[in-house]
Amino acid sequence: MLNWLTTILILIPVAGALLVAIAPLSTYWLGSLAALISLVEVAVWITEVGKFDFGSSALQFDQRRSWFSDLNVSWHVGQYSFSVWFVGMTVVVMAACTIYG
Repeated sequence: MLNWLTTILILIPVAGALLVAIAPLSTYWLGSLAALISLVEVAVWITEVGKFDFGSSALQFDQRRSWFSDLNVSWHVGQYSFSVWFVGMTVVVMAACTIYG
């Protein structure tokens, strides 16, 4: 499950945006749903920070999957110790902007 945390952090905003775009709700409830989705992403990031080994300088939570092997197209994501904080800054600012809006 730990290898999927970075992919989950990428897919939550995409899935949330699609859900907000197609949900037949009023504007108030769409804003509340968007805020909830952004807070879920903050919770996933906090989980990732809790599981992260800051003593290691290697790539962590990495995931590599081949999509089109003939074209050498693959999905490879992961985080180093300094990038965890950049992701956290992005997640927290996104949540704050969504809640403020």
